Parts: sequence; structure tokens; C-alpha cells
Amino acid sequence: MNNAAIAIMEKIRKVYLEEEMKDTQFIAYNPIAIPLTEDDLSFGDRSSSLSEQERLRAAADFAVNMNLIPEVRPIWNHSGIMIWDILDHIFANVTLAKNKLSEKEKQELQSAKDFLYQPITNEENEAAMMPSAHLIAYREREEQYFDVQQELHEAIIKHKYEEDPQQQELNEVHVQQLESQVKQVVRDWEVMGYKSEIEKAFATIDELSGLGIQQLWANWKDDFNRSSRTDVLIDREFYETSFIPPAFYKDDQRAKWTIVTLNREEISELLKNGYYSKSELTTDDEIEEAQLDIDIIEVKAEVIRVEIVRNWFQPSLLMNQNWKWQNDSELLSDGEDPPVGILPAYPTAMLFVRNVSITLEKESKKNESAITDLQEGRKFAFGPIILDQVASTINKNQIHKLVATKRIEPLKVAHIAKQIPTVNIKNIEKQRVSPQIIKKATLKDFATIKQTRLDDKRLKRIRLKGKIRKINGTLIGQILDQQDKPLDGAEIAMTEPESKENTIITADEQGNYRVQLEPGNYQMTVSKSGFLEKTENVTVHPRKRSHYKMKLQKEPKKEIETEVLPSIQLIGYICTKLPKTPNPYSHLNWDYTVSHLK
Repeated sequence: MNNAAIAIMEKIRKVYLEEEMKDTQFIAYNPIAIPLTEDDLSFGDRSSSLSEQERLRAAADFAVNMNLIPEVRPIWNHSGIMIWDILDHIFANVTLAKNKLSEKEKQELQSAKDFLYQPITNEENEAAMMPSAHLIAYREREEQYFDVQQELHEAIIKHKYEEDPQQQELNEVHVQQLESQVKQVVRDWEVMGYKSEIEKAFATIDELSGLGIQQLWANWKDDFNRSSRTDVLIDREFYETSFIPPAFYKDDQRAKWTIVTLNREEISELLKNGYYSKSELTTDDEIEEAQLDIDIIEVKAEVIRVEIVRNWFQPSLLMNQNWKWQNDSELLSDGEDPPVGILPAYPTAMLFVRNVSITLEKESKKNESAITDLQEGRKFAFGPIILDQVASTINKNQIHKLVATKRIEPLKVAHIAKQIPTVNIKNIEKQRVSPQIIKKATLKDFATIKQTRLDDKRLKRIRLKGKIRKINGTLIGQILDQQDKPLDGAEIAMTEPESKENTIITADEQGNYRVQLEPGNYQMTVSKSGFLEKTENVTVHPRKRSHYKMKLQKEPKKEIETEVLPSIQLIGYICTKLPKTPNPYSHLNWDYTVSHLK
């Protein structure tokens, strides 16, 4: 890898990894950046143009890729195991400390819980907990605080690294304004967000956690179960995962991005005192072949840190010393440096770049060769950053700048998700095994476990609703355009109005489809890229075949926008190391399991 590329990675690490966190956090760079579009990231934006199924697919793809368990190294690699698979395994095999609360402690704990949560009965007729009005107000003000705090953090970075004195003065004024804004947000949080009362309730629960750990885990398990969703089209279970700030990728959010610069004088100093070695950043030959070797004058890029949000993941409870495995099992982390285990670290934030500009040294033979490679498509990477291709018609001697600004044909997150090796996490409970052995578990085993889990849930819903299995009917038909041409690959969603449960199928090459369903009325929604979505009501009769043919209209052509939004590239992740876990107290009574909480 080129020295300048290593230096810009060092510079980004220096800017975004705080000195006091360097022992507990690390940056894992993607070997090659993942270009993302607004469609990949707008699954949480109800005003986006995505259909419900597209929104679900984007949410699933994002969740899968943000919850892979990383190896502790500078270049991103993962074990193939998901964070939620580990939690599922923990809940099934954990033993909790069992100590009795005094009557006063019980009352204090109950009062704290009542202030934070209120009991409900969910749609499956099971008892559950939901946030109280006080906690909802707290979370809203908390989110406002984090938004302004992050904007202040980015403004401080801009002020610190700005070289233009005039702009530095403007940045200083902006920092002062944001500091005042943070103080006002905290005051509002205190008054209208019940900040002191909520944090006192949490502190009470934390203080009694050694005694009341069972309730904490019960709440956690409930949050975890409520966050489960299924991409029904491919029968893939995932857990809701989002990010802050929520709309960072939009063009009107430029103020949230920080301009990071690197000049050639900084390169030797960053490499001399740097964290990374060239050998650590070297991956496979194919990635190395894509790297451009260039002489630079300056590199300039817009960079942003985006926090990953998982409401179902609570590292503080994982690190609590009031739990252990029922039987011998693999450590989540041994706490060494680097940590080893089945969950040695987890991603906490993402690093994105856009509008990258590299000013080249003139009269450099190395640059002439690199530009030829870029023009002919043999090389395209500067570290993890993907550069725009240069037209072969341009004279090499006239090219003094390389950029990464254009919208790249995205390496769809879905494509990456499909390549993730899936594992049978339940193998862990049978014996102490290494992550390498876990990775060898078969896709068939895992699919069977997932299907069993899903079938159990479906059976439970059926029993709760008192349904009796009915004789199915068959729906047969064809999807066509307005010229009666078959639409290959049209997506058909059959929705039962009462339960809102979906059955999704795909039309074949001739536009034909066939599905068996329980008798009743359904909403049939058909969608295909380039066509308007259409919904009709259909009826399925027992032991009969019903025929429905549907025609879709093409979407009206949209005016071509003159402004092209910049390419957004995911270049890496900030990850947090897990200390030794589990690390249970030896003096406690260990006869309480999560099964008591069901």
C-alpha cells in the first residue's frame, strides 16, 4: 500500500480515535470501501421513496453488516457470527446470581422500574414492558443533546485542523455558538426531559443490580425479543439497528462533515510515529493489485463518524459480574491484548468519506504510470478509498488531480450480506470450541435452527389466536405490462388484512406465479423496478384454484437532475474491545437462570 494512503489512514485515526480511548477502541478499515447510496441508508426515513419491502430489505442488509463480530486488527475481517446470535446463545445458557432483596430495596427497585417502564400485553398476549412517558421524553431530549454534541465535536475538529486564519476565526465563533446551544439543550433536557429523575432511577437500578440482576436481564431479554424482525422474502431474521445522525448522507447535512487534509510534509511524521505498519494493512493479492502508487502534494477529504444504535445490545450488562454460563463455554473475551473469544469486540461507529481530492506532484514517473493504470481500469484504490476513473482521452501530463466525487455503482450491501458465512451458534454450548471451529458449522444446520425458531413463533401465534388449520386454496396468475408482455421477477406480497402477516413470492421468467394460502381475503401488492406498484383485493377459496392476472403501468420518466450527489464511501468501523467476559464474582449464589424469567 502507498505511504500516502497509510498516512491518511493514520490521520483519520488520530482525528477520530480519542487518545484516552486508544486502549479500548480501534479502527478497522475496509480493504476496499463500500459505496452506499441514499436508498441503502434511508430505511428509517418514512418520507423516502422506498417501498415497504425495499425499506425492510435495506434495514436487514444494514443490520447484518453492522452486527458482524470483528477480528481485532486494523483491516476489517469478521468471524461470520452475528452479535445477536451470541446474545441468543447467552439468554439460553446463562446463570444469574440469586440474592434476595430486602423489603426496602424491593420498593426502591420497583419505584425506579415504574418510573422508567410501564407494563403492557403484546399482540401475542404476553406480558411485556414499554418505556414510560417520562423515559420517552428523556430519550427525545437525549437524542437532541447527542446531535448538538456531535456537531460541536466536529466543529472543534474543524477548528483544530483549519489552516486558513480567517476561516479559523469563523470556526471559533461557530464553536462558541454550539457550546451555548449545548448548554441550552441540557437545560431543556433537565426541565422537559426529566434528566435528573431518570438518571436517578437508572442509578438506583444499577446500585441494586448485584441483587436485582434478574429484573435487569428480564428487561434486556424483552427489549431483545421486541427488536427481532424478519425479511420475509428470503426468510432472514435480523434485529433493528440504526445510526446517529440519521440523515448525515443528505446533501443539506454538509455542516456535519469534517474536512481532513494531509500534505506531503506530514507523511513521514505520521508514518514514523504511526500506529499502522504496511504489513498489517496488506491483505490479499487482489486488493493490493488495485492500489495506486502515487506521489502526492495534498489529500483533502470530507469525513464523518456515524454512531451505530442498537437498543437491544447492552454491553454494561455483559460486563456485569453477576452472570456466568450454566456449563463450560467459550469466553466472550479473555480481556487480553488483543482480546480473543467469540465476542472480543463489536462495532460502535462507522467512518465515511466523500469528495476526496488528491493533488499530484508534477513530472513524476510514478504518477504517469499510476494514471495509465487508472485510465485502463487496472488500479483504482487509494488505501480503502475508490477513486473516479480517468478518461483515456485525457493526456496524462494534463492530469494533476485525482478525485472520488462521482456516484459509484454501489457494491450493494445486500451482495456483501449474501457472502457472509452463517454458523450454528448452538454448537458452542456442547463443547469449548474456537472461533475457527465455529466458522465451519454448516449453512444447513443454521437454516434448520432458524426455521425451527420461526416455526415455533408461528405456532405460538396460531395457538394464542385460537386458529384451526384450514384446507388451503391455490392462487395462480400472471403479471404483465400494459402491452401484455410478461414481467420477469415481479414481487408479489399477499397480506392478510387482520393479522398483517405477509407471504411474498416472485414471478418466474414468464411472469407466472403460484402460491398456496389459507382461505380468506387478501391484499395482493405487486411491484417491480421501473413500474408503479399496484394493490388489489383477492379471495382464496378452500380446495379451489383462483386465477388473477394483473397489469402494471410503467413509472413516468423523471427529469434528470443536473446536480449529482457525491459518492459516500464506508471506509471503516470504530470498534470497542470487550474486557474479560464473563468474569463472575465467586462468592454469589449461582442457581438462577434466565429460564425463570419466561
